[in-house]
Amino acid sequence: MNEYPFINILKDPPKIDGKEYFKKVDIIKELDDFQSNIEKKINLYEYYQRYLKIIRDTNNFHIGFTYFSNISAELSDTFLISPFVINIDEKKIFYLSQNYLINYFGIENEVPYFTKILNKEKIPIKFINNLKPFDFIRNFCKDYYTFKNKNAKFTVTKLLLENYFFLSDCPLNSIDFNLDIQYEDDDYIKATLIGLLPDYNEIDTNIH
Repeated sequence: MNEYPFINILKDPPKIDGKEYFKKVDIIKELDDFQSNIEKKINLYEYYQRYLKIIRDTNNFHIGFTYFSNISAELSDTFLISPFVINIDEKKIFYLSQNYLINYFGIENEVPYFTKILNKEKIPIKFINNLKPFDFIRNFCKDYYTFKNKNAKFTVTKLLLENYFFLSDCPLNSIDFNLDIQYEDDDYIKATLIGLLPDYNEIDTNIH
């Protein structure tokens, strides 16, 4: 297979029923602009974030890239865990319950509000990070998913938050680790994703 489906079709994708369902992406131009405009020295994590976003903008599972060999372990071995699991009932009301992985990994001491999540698991959720729960899930890590279908994105995001996910797949900024939960009774929990955000070093971006 040549580059036609990955370059030409991306630049001028087909329309469905006259609507532009697929995003137009000139990936060669995006990569060239990225490389020419980027600072001579840049934090490795930020470099990875920017580069991955270009690749994921294609919404194509077949397009990817290989990490620099000396950092692959740092990126792929770092994972994050949500302290809660999101439950949705038949009326589309959201509730939170404890994520059993907190116990499995023995990190209860890092989650001082863990018992409170259990005590309030029958209280509906009003907002997460000032967003309605549906919108929070739709927006979480939205820049790094390849799915074209919004329902697929929602399903996968919910599954990520119920399990754990690798930072290499969803390179969040540190502020995105915060999870401010507000319940319908106006009580709240200031939670965080649990994991490790490595202190990546700067790299020479001329490395090929």
